[in-house]
Amino acid sequence: MPKRNRAASRLPSLSGISGLVCRNIFIGNHRTSIKLEASMWDMLEEIAESEGYGVDGLCFMIWKGYDEERRARGILEGSWDVTFTSAVRVFIAKYYRAAAVAGQST
Repeated sequence: MPKRNRAASRLPSLSGISGLVCRNIFIGNHRTSIKLEASMWDMLEEIAESEGYGVDGLCFMIWKGYDEERRARGILEGSWDVTFTSAVRVFIAKYYRAAAVAGQST
């Protein structure tokens, strides 16, 4: 049995885990839908509010970064195996990771 340390006691439970929730968003004038877990939608809404955006506005900013990265790699539109939904999940993880690291250094 693995040793339990203090860090493990801060780990969140997975109670309330849910399946994917599909929502329509607008990126500019283009409507699209993405499927995220309910907790991911909650986090995306929290980030948007914290940063002064609506969810659509934040998704537009994520899309711009996603598109810039695709172009920087020389990948044609529609041929990248990284989906926008995946980019949103990575953005959420990186946002909260940066917050956790910043919190550790204070």
